[in-house]
Amino acid sequence: LRTLNIHLNSLSGSLPSDLALCYSLRNLHLQGNRFAGHIPDILFILQCLVLLNIASNNFSGEITMGFNNLTRLRTLFLENNCLSGSIPSAFDDPNLNQFNVSYNLLN
Repeated sequence: LRTLNIHLNSLSGSLPSDLALCYSLRNLHLQGNRFAGHIPDILFILQCLVLLNIASNNFSGEITMGFNNLTRLRTLFLENNCLSGSIPSAFDDPNLNQFNVSYNLLN
C-alpha cells in the first residue's frame, strides 16, 4: 500500500496499530475526521511518508520531535487542530516543501 486516503469521514478514536505494518506507505490522508488526543507515535514509524495530512481533526498537545524520523517528508498539513506550544526547529528542513500549521494554538 502506497497511498491511504480516508479523509472527510467521521472517524474517531485512535489510529489502529496495524497502520505500522504499512511500511511502504508514502501518502497518508486523514484530514477532516474526528481523531483526537496527541499526534500518535505510530505515524513516526512510517519512514517512507512523503505526504502526511492530518488537518481538520481534534489533535492536541505539542508538535513532537518524532517528525524528525520522517526524513522523506515533503508535505505536512497540521492545520485546524488544537495543537499548542512552539514549532520545533526540525521544520527548518529545506526538503519540506509544504507545511501548514495555521488555526492551532501555537506560539
